[in-house]
Amino acid sequence: MFPWDIHTVRRGGKRQSPIGRSAPMPCARAGNYYFNADRPVPPSDLKFNFVTQGTSAYNYIVSRPDVDPKRVGVMAYSFGGYYAPRIVAFEHRYAACVVLGALAWDVHAKQLERKRLIESSPKATSQSPFQLPWVMGKKDMEEAVELMKKFTLKDCAKQIQCPFLVTHGAKDRLASIDDAQKLYDAVGSKIKNIKIFDVDEGGAEHCHVDNRQVGIDYVGDWLAKNL
Repeated sequence: MFPWDIHTVRRGGKRQSPIGRSAPMPCARAGNYYFNADRPVPPSDLKFNFVTQGTSAYNYIVSRPDVDPKRVGVMAYSFGGYYAPRIVAFEHRYAACVVLGALAWDVHAKQLERKRLIESSPKATSQSPFQLPWVMGKKDMEEAVELMKKFTLKDCAKQIQCPFLVTHGAKDRLASIDDAQKLYDAVGSKIKNIKIFDVDEGGAEHCHVDNRQVGIDYVGDWLAKNL
């Protein structure tokens, strides 16, 4: 098994993946490898499509003699939870997909709501008015939100064929349980699971930041059974 993880680093800064600090442990216990992919992302270069990069990563990984090409999975957290499903919807050589925190089921709808809150009740959202325009390289929220219409999994989730897992926190304040459920329902895989972590067991916040290891251990066990 060879799961790999997507996350982004903006403007050339360095950041270690939160998954990358905790995922290798359960992977190693199962006798598997783990590969973490940093993707430098300057403003205006956050693409709605990530399939080419996903295919390139797969081709590199299976070029190694110590990797079984039939047991390569991809997992991602937060906004990566948009890219990973999109990759496997079109690149069917991947054998499994894991999403930790279903942030990006329909990014346009989410950003429309945040724009409304910024304008009417700014304390009700953690997002600032400059954040999205800066990331997307646009002059204001109007232009940035318009661009986000492309960022949706609605039309491609049904094309996902590999085993699929989405985990989510019951107290996630960036995406709702409903977002996770919509993604789960839309995925076309015959083998698919959804796990909602509550406060009592830990992992209830966004991407399980209150207890990352609880979420990662669950993912490790799931991968051991399905990959």
